[in-house]
Amino acid sequence: MNSRTLVTGFGPFGTVVKNPSACLAEACGAPHEVLAVSFDAVDRWIASFNSVAIDALLLMGVASGRSQVSLETTARNQIGSVPDVLGVDRRSAEIDAALPATLAGTLWSAQLLGQASGDLVVSHDAGTYLCNFIYFRALQSWPHLRIGFLHVADFDAVSFARQSVILADLLQAI
Repeated sequence: MNSRTLVTGFGPFGTVVKNPSACLAEACGAPHEVLAVSFDAVDRWIASFNSVAIDALLLMGVASGRSQVSLETTARNQIGSVPDVLGVDRRSAEIDAALPATLAGTLWSAQLLGQASGDLVVSHDAGTYLCNFIYFRALQSWPHLRIGFLHVADFDAVSFARQSVILADLLQAI
């Protein structure tokens, strides 16, 4: 594993009392940070983060209701209508009107994407909530970094043990 890879997860929100992305980030053995599910928290983290200290950034969040772990390939320039944990509603047509409708992730190799199967799939839809927001903002802010987003599943859909193995394999591959 590259110790210059930073892994992030998110804290609780809505009915997600114990966020699987936080649990996995904390247990992965890599440098990690867990962020609040808040637009302001993400903005502060982006503004204060020293990207020189890392080569790769693996962002994670939970996609409740999905039964697989998803390698997200694309961040959309869009915020949906769901308020964050502080009640902030940033609903808008675009995150940044000066940028295109999508930004492509830079972490997942074509080989890795081609090998995804079973509990690990490729997705082209990071949603319109904080997962997509942090992915888009990171790609926008640090074009020199290799950045990817991983949507993890609830542990009742894919066990902690299985997702830990998937994450370890991904960290080894990057």
